[in-house]
Amino acid sequence: MNRTHILILLLASCLMSACVQNPRESLSTATLYRNCQLCHSHQELQRGPIIDGLDDYYVLGQLKKFKHGQRGQNMDHKPEALMGSAVDALEKKDIKRIARYIAAIDSRPYQPSVKGNVSRGQDIFKRRCASCHGDQAEGRRLMKTGSLAVLEDWYMLTQLRHFKHGRRGIHPDDKEGRLMAEQVASMSDPDFLDVANYISATFGNLRKADLSHSVQNQFRK
Repeated sequence: MNRTHILILLLASCLMSACVQNPRESLSTATLYRNCQLCHSHQELQRGPIIDGLDDYYVLGQLKKFKHGQRGQNMDHKPEALMGSAVDALEKKDIKRIARYIAAIDSRPYQPSVKGNVSRGQDIFKRRCASCHGDQAEGRRLMKTGSLAVLEDWYMLTQLRHFKHGRRGIHPDDKEGRLMAEQVASMSDPDFLDVANYISATFGNLRKADLSHSVQNQFRK
C-alpha cells in the first residue's frame, strides 16, 4: 500500500471515527478543519496547498465539485482522488461551515519557490488572467474565481499544468474548470512559470485586509 492510499484511509478514518464517537453531536467547525489540515498544512511531506484565507464562495464551489464528482474521480490524479475521498465523508452542512471558517482565517505568508520572468508574467497576467481573477489576483465572485494572491506559487504552477494536460477541467459540468482549461491550452510551461512568479512576487503574502476581503469581519461578528 503506497503513501497516498494510507493517507486516504487515515483521513477517512479520522472523519468517520469522530462522527461515530458523538452521533448526536455535530462536530465543531474547528474540529472539521483540523481534519482538513492533515493534508492542508505542513504536517505531511506530500501535502496539499495551504488554503487559509481563500474566499468562502470559491471553497464552497470547489468542495461541491468534489462532492458531485466533477473533480476527484481520476485515480491517476492522486491528489484530487485523495481530496475526493475526504469530501465524500462530509455532509452538505459541514461543507458550508468549513468554507466560511477557512475564509475567516488570515492568509499565511509563504516562501516563494517558482522562478520566472516577472515582467513577462505581468504581460501574460494582464492579457489572460486579470479579467477573471481580478487586477490584483484577488478573485471575482461573479466569475467564481478565488484569490490567487493567497495561494502558494508552486500550487498555482501545478494547477496550470493540470489544466493544460487534461487532469483538471475536463468534466462536462465543470464550466469554470473547462473555461480555464481552454484558456491555458495554448500557453507553454515557461508562460506558467512567468505568470506564477509574477503573481507571487507582486501580490503574494498580502494580508487579507490588503486584498479587501470583507468575509472575515462578516464571519467574526
